[in-house]
Amino acid sequence: MHVFTADLQAGDGTIPVLVAQHSAGQSLEALFEALYTDYAEARLGAAWVVLRPDVRDRFPASSITSAIAPTDDSDLSDSPFLTALREARADPEIAFARLLDTPVVVLHADGDELRVSGNVNPAAPDVSFAERGVDEGAILSALRAKEMSCLVERSRALLPVIPGSFYRAPSNRLARAFLRVGNIQYSRHAIDAVCFWLLPYTHGCEAVLVDTWSISSIAFDLASLMAALRGGSPIPVEMLSQYQDRSPERMALAAEALDRISAELGAGASAAEDGPPVKVACILSATHSGSLVEVLQGLVEMSEFGLELSFVALFQMGTDLGIPSLSDISDTPEFRPLTPGEEESRTVVDIDPRSYFPLSHADVELCVRVRHAQAAKAFMDVFSGKDVISVHRDHKTDGPTRHQAFHVDTERLVATDAFREGTAAKLLALVPHPSLIVTPAHAAAHALGAFASAVLSGNGPVPHYEHSTLSLRGTEPERASDEALRAMLLELGPEDAILVLDDAFITGSRLSGYQNRLRAMSCRARVHYHVAVARPSDPAAWNQARSMLSWRGPADRSSFPTNTVDATFEICLPNWQERECPWCAEQRLYDAIVARGQVLPSFFAARRARLVEGRERGLTMDAALQDGCTPPMRLERSSIFAPEGASQAETFAALASAFQIMRTVEEADLPRLGPRRHPLSTVLKSTEYLRDTYTDSILRAAFLRGAAPDELVYADAAHDWERQSLVHAIVSDQAAHVSDVAHELVLAAALGKGDLSEAALEALNQHTGRREAVAVLGVTRR
Repeated sequence: MHVFTADLQAGDGTIPVLVAQHSAGQSLEALFEALYTDYAEARLGAAWVVLRPDVRDRFPASSITSAIAPTDDSDLSDSPFLTALREARADPEIAFARLLDTPVVVLHADGDELRVSGNVNPAAPDVSFAERGVDEGAILSALRAKEMSCLVERSRALLPVIPGSFYRAPSNRLARAFLRVGNIQYSRHAIDAVCFWLLPYTHGCEAVLVDTWSISSIAFDLASLMAALRGGSPIPVEMLSQYQDRSPERMALAAEALDRISAELGAGASAAEDGPPVKVACILSATHSGSLVEVLQGLVEMSEFGLELSFVALFQMGTDLGIPSLSDISDTPEFRPLTPGEEESRTVVDIDPRSYFPLSHADVELCVRVRHAQAAKAFMDVFSGKDVISVHRDHKTDGPTRHQAFHVDTERLVATDAFREGTAAKLLALVPHPSLIVTPAHAAAHALGAFASAVLSGNGPVPHYEHSTLSLRGTEPERASDEALRAMLLELGPEDAILVLDDAFITGSRLSGYQNRLRAMSCRARVHYHVAVARPSDPAAWNQARSMLSWRGPADRSSFPTNTVDATFEICLPNWQERECPWCAEQRLYDAIVARGQVLPSFFAARRARLVEGRERGLTMDAALQDGCTPPMRLERSSIFAPEGASQAETFAALASAFQIMRTVEEADLPRLGPRRHPLSTVLKSTEYLRDTYTDSILRAAFLRGAAPDELVYADAAHDWERQSLVHAIVSDQAAHVSDVAHELVLAAALGKGDLSEAALEALNQHTGRREAVAVLGVTRR
């Protein structure tokens, strides 16, 4: 399912929207159910849902009206989407049940023009984009830019900045980064998405010419759409085989491509004298200087082809080129112009002009430092030993139960003196004093709301209402409480305030949902948003949420220009669920063995049982895999990550936090930690956790659990052999406090986090328990 989110800039703030692709044969009820279950966070944070039919499913705007209010002569059978819409509107209480308060609009093609409809959800407020100060052109522009950005990110099309290096593009231009545009063709949905945005640029065109074979899938898909719209013969497609560097050989190849198009269209010199030129859609994968436009235009004029080239670039990297594009990335840091002399003393990574692949590869070793760990360390200094942190735990709230690799027990956190003192001071400083408190309807939020009500009720009671969504439908059995809460909210003016409390911020979807519904019901009070702990996977997400939630309508800004947004504590943690959880990955290994009909040895059977039952309350001092013969690993001395005596779970969470900072926070002249993006591999420096700096076994185990395979394994074989030698030294060490991490090293190898050398395997096989681990987990020399 192809889904993405975007923010529209409106006259009264930012409008978050969720865009979903509809597929032929899919009912809207099924689509909305998928959004409800699989994209819950994005759905909760969206003020609008945008549906896009298949790019081949095109219809005029008037047909949407026919689908909403069909007549006897309405024939919608040619449109799978309109048929699905008509069926949904026939039983709206069922079909739109998952989107009761969210307007739904349709983003569709009308011929080769793009349109955005009004709201088609009868269960939602009928508020138009125009009423929010956003016109159709701005909507299309914002959605197009965001979708193209998503395609680049999901396909890893952007070859990243390499410290100390520049890329030499096929044009011989040096650049900090390189965009391999062909990567964005990673699925049919992705190709269709690009073609959807290209449709307006094909008006009147009778052929397609692309600047490189690497986007040929887009070219042929687009030609098919153009032919279907015209109902005629196939549309000719041509492409240039290599980058056009103005050399005689490549100029000749380009002229041949134009000649073939001209011949197929019957647009030679004689035809050009008899009538208007034939229009050709010329799609550029990316443009920096516009030089290819000059070359092709010159060839057309020189050869007297009866062609008119209509240019559009998928990506624009240069400024003021006069060429339309789907995505202008010229102002991004990766593509800002180099300053004079900046290229000196830099190595160069050449890009092959035919394949557009880099011709070399580099491993970049990254080191964990205090700046990466300080936020988690501050949190652990306060809460270590208070059973607030666990790993591999199911999180139960008033919504769906979600598994969390790193769990912050907010019920326990709210009960601590440190939290109560810090939160009370923040709540008592709020201006104006809140007139009521709203929280979600789960145990931690209930405790938080009760505490806040007690703190704020010194001069009179401050009522506390619990509601999961603020979708005040007034239906049974909540009719009375919904109506009371709505009445109280609407009685408040811009000089009043409400306090919206939640136990945790992870993605911000709940708070954004609250904001959307308060705005929809025209609540004018100042809103104080406060969370017990902000634990985003990217600090930028918390900062952006604070900016968006602080917005107030122009009419309500006279006394208080913004809302307040705050957290008592902050820590960056990966938002890993079952698929990414390292302990779920361990359990899946054991499950696979059992599924094959094999019997697990008693030690590993007990470990599997502990992982299963651990989901209920989490793991704390049994998070690491050990042989059972040595004491549980724990932090024996204070470190930059956590205080002395920190539990295994606390230590694992602290290092995972540091790694997540390294993945998400930009640092000057350093790439981010993360998956390999050819030609760059970012790895945690192996000597730091296998030899020199972080030598406690629990820290070594935390490196292995908290880092992904690409972040531990070197791409260069020689470098990875050095890592394997360090592992051998550890598992063959006679000191128990050194080799007690052996089981974690074997598990890491089984999970693809680094091969073990023959020498390491030989050393492991000298120990009965470790030999069993090697055999059970199926680790061999590869």
